[in-house]
Amino acid sequence: MGFGTNLRKLREAKNVSLRRFAMNMDISSTYLSKIEREAFPAPSAKTIQKIAEQLGIDGDLMAVEAGKIPEWM
Repeated sequence: MGFGTNLRKLREAKNVSLRRFAMNMDISSTYLSKIEREAFPAPSAKTIQKIAEQLGIDGDLMAVEAGKIPEWM
């Protein structure tokens, strides 16, 4: 499972719409949709940290799973 697919499952598990999640992240819903559909690669480690905060999960782990190295490493 890729980053986008995993992100979608996590977001849906929190019962948050794509539009609401994107708005909370201050990104476009189109961009988020393309990430979730694997049409775009995983975003930067910094954006992944923000996503993880919204989902209430470990951002460093999420970044590593996406193939991104957290800034502190």
